[in-house]
Amino acid sequence: MKKIFFRFLTFLFLLILISITYLSTIGIKTNKFNSRISEQVKKIDKNLEINLNKVKIILNPLKLKISAKTLGTDLIYKDKSIQLENIKSNISLKSFIKGNFLLTGLSISTKSLEIKNLVSFIRLIERDPKIYIAEQFIENGYIIADIEIEFDELGNIKDNYNIKGLVKDGNINLLKRFDLSGIDFIYYIKKNNFLFTDLKLSLNKKNISIPKITVEKNKDKFLLTGKVNNKNTILYKKDLSFLIEESKIGSDIEEINFNSENNFSFNLDKKFKISDLKIVSKIDLKNLKLKNSLKLEKIFPKIKNEILLQNHKIKIDFNNNNLTMTGSGDALFQGDNDKLKYEIIKKKDEIVYKTNLTISKNSFYLDVLDYKKSKNSNLEIAVLAKKKIKNDLLIQDVTLKENNNIISFRNLSLSNNYKINNVEKVTLKYFDNENFENKIQINKIDKNYLIKGNSFNINKIVTNILDSNKKKKLSIFNNDFKLNFDIKKIYLDTNHSMDNLKGYLFLKNNVISELNLESKFSNKKNIKLTIKTNGEEKI
Repeated sequence: MKKIFFRFLTFLFLLILISITYLSTIGIKTNKFNSRISEQVKKIDKNLEINLNKVKIILNPLKLKISAKTLGTDLIYKDKSIQLENIKSNISLKSFIKGNFLLTGLSISTKSLEIKNLVSFIRLIERDPKIYIAEQFIENGYIIADIEIEFDELGNIKDNYNIKGLVKDGNINLLKRFDLSGIDFIYYIKKNNFLFTDLKLSLNKKNISIPKITVEKNKDKFLLTGKVNNKNTILYKKDLSFLIEESKIGSDIEEINFNSENNFSFNLDKKFKISDLKIVSKIDLKNLKLKNSLKLEKIFPKIKNEILLQNHKIKIDFNNNNLTMTGSGDALFQGDNDKLKYEIIKKKDEIVYKTNLTISKNSFYLDVLDYKKSKNSNLEIAVLAKKKIKNDLLIQDVTLKENNNIISFRNLSLSNNYKINNVEKVTLKYFDNENFENKIQINKIDKNYLIKGNSFNINKIVTNILDSNKKKKLSIFNNDFKLNFDIKKIYLDTNHSMDNLKGYLFLKNNVISELNLESKFSNKKNIKLTIKTNGEEKI
């Protein structure tokens, strides 16, 4: 009797073991779970229906769960449907034994779906105007998704869902201005968190690579962070037309060729308003071709119609409307390359400019001072300036240095039409084109100015200032002022000079209204020059 009982137990154990093994590996097909899966799907939306084939169940004895899987399923909302690759669900073994068939989880894998059809399907469920707008912009593309959902003990959906998948060959046309095509990326979605990786796209036929974008929801805002790379991007004027039309930025750009690495972050609210924008960029500017709209032929005699910036390394840091940009490279606007360095700092409503231009082989000429750069020497032009939005430009320092020649301006204030408001100090220490040594300083005292020094060649200045009867009179000052003179030696031309020039002149509306000067010629004879204006008549 004991042997029979033992054999029975052994047979029962083997039967259970074989059954468990069979159910754990091969499984069985049944329709028993179809209605329960359909009920769970309807908890997402009561109008959602699912067309299920027979469900294959597999036992997981270690986790005390039953896994159910069905292939070739259709998800239906009213008269629209999308095709699913498969649906997997987990059923508590305990609830199954009790007959409750409680689903603990649901996994849905889609087939390759057309994005436009999927958006149309979603719009039936979520009647959001933004989804309708997206539907109009999306032209084509395909998406695959794997969705994992868990249910609580009452059968309600938990908020720890996971969605992952990929998008391939997406195409979006925004108002016929921006053609986004070849959009590929992998995505991962959790509650309040989105991750997009390996994003590649073409913007107006220009390739862009975005290694990673993360989106985190915080209350009513979304924090977006990511990185954008581009290589060998070439843009022409037509590609920048939207910038030119909207803000006139880039109106002189003919062509630009660059590589860049850009890290960014910003907050986005429900109305798509951007705030807390931060951008850190490294730009390798290979070539920037600009139309030359500057009238600087008198300063740069061989200036061209185009300006080329080449081989520039640029760093940009933008943080909440504050900007720091530094860069350096070659500048070609005459016959040979010059070296250009620059720094731009914007904080709130103030912009600071720092620029350094080194001219080696090219020409440079200041007509009013009769200063000409030597052919085989370097001229450095350093500029430090600042400007408040809608206010005048203050050039804190401009220094031209060539060997021992120095020309500098301190606190030069220019109006919005680039006329001189005032200047604090001017230092002139150079040999001019006639090989005369100029060594003077101009200092502002109250509202007037004092010119004082050892020697000065006024040949060019007198020609320009006194010739006020010409149609194109000199008009560079915004204010009237008195100019006092105390100069030991004045050169009139190559053959004539004066000693101990003293006196003053009044400049009104950019014309000398009164002048009183005294000096001595080299032969010790005195000279006195006076001008007074009586109405429109000068005496």
